[in-house]
Amino acid sequence: MSRIAKMPILIPNEVNVNISKKNIIISGIHGKLDQKLHSDIFVSKIDNTIKLVPKKLSCSFLWMLTGTLRAIINNMIIGVTQKFTKILIISGIGYRVNIVNNELIMFLGFSHTIKVDIPKIISITCTNANEIVLTSIDKQKIGQFAANIRNYKIPDPYKVLVRIAGINIPEKKQIVIALKSIYGIGNVLSKRICKQTGIKLNTKVNSLSNPELESIRIEISKLKIEGDLRREVTLNIKRLIDLGTYRGLRHKKNLPVRGQRTKTNARTRKGPRKAIKK
Repeated sequence: MSRIAKMPILIPNEVNVNISKKNIIISGIHGKLDQKLHSDIFVSKIDNTIKLVPKKLSCSFLWMLTGTLRAIINNMIIGVTQKFTKILIISGIGYRVNIVNNELIMFLGFSHTIKVDIPKIISITCTNANEIVLTSIDKQKIGQFAANIRNYKIPDPYKVLVRIAGINIPEKKQIVIALKSIYGIGNVLSKRICKQTGIKLNTKVNSLSNPELESIRIEISKLKIEGDLRREVTLNIKRLIDLGTYRGLRHKKNLPVRGQRTKTNARTRKGPRKAIKK
């Protein structure tokens, strides 16, 4: 017996439901959807709920179908009230997308462009040349269309990346380790970011939801990392070299300097000391 099938579906005030012998029609503020009904499943509307019951209560196969139909009807109600959204990110050298005359035009590294007709029930926007945002009231059709787009260029499972702070971080690593691939974030800072966002340290990057990734991006945006930090370090080193300090001279000769983020420094490294000629 399916526990999902036994749960009634709540009908919001702004949704209209019409049930006939062969299909169910659900209309809301964003549109209208219809679904064929199985002949061996009773679908009834009682007050502000929809209930589904199979004709043969002892048949496990019918209970399975009832659970599936219940999930489909629930997704229809969510679609006509809230809509479904999927975001596709195109990552690759020279890869880009554009929309022209209701056609999705993609450049995916082939010798030819790929043109895909956009279904009427799906709306597409390109926030930039490498990001596609799909919205639709039909969960099945938006998922199938997103899968069709992805099949034109299936990503390598060993090179799948997530982009944070303009840097691609490995998707299969734990978040506390993956964040350290960003210049300026070490072990302590990575743990602090996870603590502030409420994400467990051993969580894999590919299991994070979009809201969790967005919260990490917001926390990282408050820090001085990557390009800003690299420019500041470069300017500081140039200032030390211009002043003629000992540290500046060691930087100029590409010799190890105490205080750098290295496993060894000038005093603990084995072997002869490396002096500089002034």
